[in-house]
Amino acid sequence: MAEAGAAKAQQNTPDLTDPILYSKLEDWARIGAEIGKRQQGAQWDLGDWILGGESKFSKQLEGSKLYEEAEAFSGVARQSLYKYAYVAKHVCIRMQDVCWAIHQLVAPLPDDAQKRWLHRAQANKLTVSMVRRQLADELHGNDTPRLFSALVPLNQSDFKLLEKWAWARDVDRGELLSEIVADWLKENKGKLEAESTKRWKIEARLKTQKQAERSKKAQAKRAKLEKQWVRSIDALMEQRVWEDPAEVVKAWEIENGRKFPFLFARKHTEFGTTFGKDVSVEEACCGEYSQFDEHAKQYETNASL
Repeated sequence: MAEAGAAKAQQNTPDLTDPILYSKLEDWARIGAEIGKRQQGAQWDLGDWILGGESKFSKQLEGSKLYEEAEAFSGVARQSLYKYAYVAKHVCIRMQDVCWAIHQLVAPLPDDAQKRWLHRAQANKLTVSMVRRQLADELHGNDTPRLFSALVPLNQSDFKLLEKWAWARDVDRGELLSEIVADWLKENKGKLEAESTKRWKIEARLKTQKQAERSKKAQAKRAKLEKQWVRSIDALMEQRVWEDPAEVVKAWEIENGRKFPFLFARKHTEFGTTFGKDVSVEEACCGEYSQFDEHAKQYETNASL
């Protein structure tokens, strides 16, 4: 904190961590209210103000009580005050032209690593997202487990108990919660894996059932479409005697507005009876047609899912 204090001296601003500033609780409350009125750039002052209050009024306002009062005095959310105090307490150097959010990212690191990252951010004009990404990559590359965050909702009584324990152990509330969750997961690993396996089997069974239902629907739709095509082709063949299959194809496509279904026509209709022996019917009709109509291929695919 020596370098941080030196930076404050250079700015000719009072050291808000100094309990001498607060002869009584009303002084601490007044200064907190003044800082809380600022819309931006108050993170450092709020963090130092909290630390000063802890030094001066720790016996009078034990545990979470101090943060309750600080929230009321400053109008700043308690969770934000915890963050500001943590960063103010753990950051060894404050860079004036590096934003507070970057200081927050490096706060858990050792002092030498903090200085290295802050100087790097200053020299290269790194943004918060760039520092976060590079820091995660470096930690991961050094075989250090990458940390992830998760929101853990707590009721009021559990939240106060967590604050009390964190204060008693002189650790950050988030660090204590991470430790509690990690211990619980380790203790219940076998039970959780059994539940996960059970759920996976249920999901796999449901997925199989859904696939079967989709396949059944696709087959029914294909059968319905096939019947429509068969009826339309048979009706066309009954109109008159056709000598050229290309004429049938052209007449059917004009009437139905789609490509002629050779697959069904050759297998199930009068078209197949009349022209089916000619293995090159498709080529005789038009070279651009494939053996299977695109709609037939689509429903063949869906039926096989």
